[in-house]
Amino acid sequence: MESHIEGGYFKEDCKSDMKMPDPITGKEDRAIFTTCYYLLPQGQRSIFHRLLSSDEIWSYQKGDPIILFEIQENGEFIKTLIGPDLHRGHKLKSQSEEKYMDGS
Repeated sequence: MESHIEGGYFKEDCKSDMKMPDPITGKEDRAIFTTCYYLLPQGQRSIFHRLLSSDEIWSYQKGDPIILFEIQENGEFIKTLIGPDLHRGHKLKSQSEEKYMDGS
């Protein structure tokens, strides 16, 4: 896994061969989706960052739950607990929409 600029580590898993225009550069070279594994070791944080051109989907795989913090465009603050225990309100998956800010 490689160190991620926002914190933690990642490894790209799958990238679509289908392309679309990049909303920032306008070039027709952006994959329509990419998936990656993301590891956030205990005590580390994923710093807040704005999702400029695509949604992010967070999926629980293994380990301790994490809290995903989001700030919507209207300023609303959302906190989602992603983890294995559905009886305690954990979610196995969460989607942060484009133009939101998120971190964990």
